[in-house]
Amino acid sequence: RAVRAFDESFERTRRLRELAVSEARLAATLRASFDAVLAVDERERIVFCNAAAERLLRAAPGGLTGRHVGAVAAPEHRERMLAGYRRFVAEPRTAL
Repeated sequence: RAVRAFDESFERTRRLRELAVSEARLAATLRASFDAVLAVDERERIVFCNAAAERLLRAAPGGLTGRHVGAVAAPEHRERMLAGYRRFVAEPRTAL
């Protein structure tokens, strides 16, 4: 019984380590991408913004993190952009 618990604990630790490595690899890829990448949480807050997006949006490094996704659109386009974003979140296969 103790051996089984040890094996399960070891396996869980191994999987968590693999997940951490995978997440680090993805984050590095997204940071290095020449394409603008934003990640947004369920509250519509920006949780990740790579350097290409910051350049495109003329934002200081880290300046968009924590802001509402609507902040990236010009005021005259904000409602239309948010409507498209919300459609995409509700049904990811639809076009923005």
